[in-house]
Amino acid sequence: MKVKQRYPEKKITIIAPARLHFGFLNWNQRIDSSIGSFGMALNNFVTKITVERSKRLIVEGPQKDLAKKLVKKLLTKNNFSASVKVIIEKTIPNHAGLGSGTQLALALGYSVYSLFGKKIKIKDIAKLLARGKRSGIGIGAFKYGGVLVDDGDLLQKSNSYRVPEIIIRIPFPKNWRIILILDRTIKGVHGNRERTVFKKLPSYPRKISQKFYKILITEALPSLTKENIGNFGKAVTKIQKIIGDHFSKFQGGNYSSYKVEKAVRWLNQMGVSGYGQSSWGPTGFVFVSNEKKALRIIEKAKKEWNYEKDLNFVLCRGRNHGFRHRFF
Repeated sequence: MKVKQRYPEKKITIIAPARLHFGFLNWNQRIDSSIGSFGMALNNFVTKITVERSKRLIVEGPQKDLAKKLVKKLLTKNNFSASVKVIIEKTIPNHAGLGSGTQLALALGYSVYSLFGKKIKIKDIAKLLARGKRSGIGIGAFKYGGVLVDDGDLLQKSNSYRVPEIIIRIPFPKNWRIILILDRTIKGVHGNRERTVFKKLPSYPRKISQKFYKILITEALPSLTKENIGNFGKAVTKIQKIIGDHFSKFQGGNYSSYKVEKAVRWLNQMGVSGYGQSSWGPTGFVFVSNEKKALRIIEKAKKEWNYEKDLNFVLCRGRNHGFRHRFF
């Protein structure tokens, strides 16, 4: 029998951030799991949804099929006595390496639980909707923002998993900027293909894992806290080279988009401070010390790459807070 519930809120709007994923600290094929990963939240690409209670399920906007599937799971799991109307106003580009699926799932989960007066932890929403199976960076970006390191899933079993916890969070310096390079013609590895790849992906050799940890702990994080963008960028670039070499067999090289790779190499000659590819790509990124310099580089890039109509150069900031919501 369905229980009548008292609902304190009628409508909610949530804005959730994109993220960059710099790489896994280790990959263990035996347990099909990461042992820690590294990334950060972005401020310029967001998912924005508005959800209200409704007599029947209505979903409108981009990625509505995925959203409807996720909401049905939330409603069925909790046996709520009503439904919801979801308006998706903005979405992060999907399958671009920016974490769009996780942000949509968490935003929907938080909205539905809030509208029906139920409290739930973000990590429990993630687990219910099958997010965070290999990395907790997207979940950390949603909840906290900043530059993040998670502890991986050391306890994974065949029929269960533990959502990784964020163990390090450092604010991204407010003056630094990121230039994203997007290729609209390519989708990164995802879905069944991604699951197949992870099953075939070999474990990191021990010396590579040790090198990765050393770069992170002795170079990347200290330079971040000291706001030394040169050393931070060099450290991220080293990590990206390790990741790119290990994953190259499954994405056709160190980058999934040849156009993005060429653009990143060109940008590296323009005085940027470190570069790489987020997750499976195709989105590339470079770090720049300030906005004025970044805008100047983007202007040059648009002229240089004008013939590549599918390439897009976007100025971004780091985001040092998580999702934002408003009830009304």
